Amino acid sequence: MIDAMGHGLNAVVLATVTVGAYRHARRAGVGLAELYAFMDAAIDRQFGPDHFVTAQMMRLDIGTGHLQWVNAGHPAPR
Repeated sequence: MIDAMGHGLNAVVLATVTVGAYRHARRAGVGLAELYAFMDAAIDRQFGPDHFVTAQMMRLDIGTGHLQWVNAGHPAPR
């Protein structure tokens, strides 16, 4: 789940860069923490430190039931 800051065209572009970075890193087969770092770096390079995206990313191995989870700025789930 990804939520870009702001409204309008700027938020759309921010979300598009984020999803593009996510897809690129996922296809490269990196771990979840590295995927987050890749997305963060893409946002910083494109928009600088004053823009952000909050996200919750999870990866579930259905064979083992192992769940990896990265919380990037969202309040903790209850």
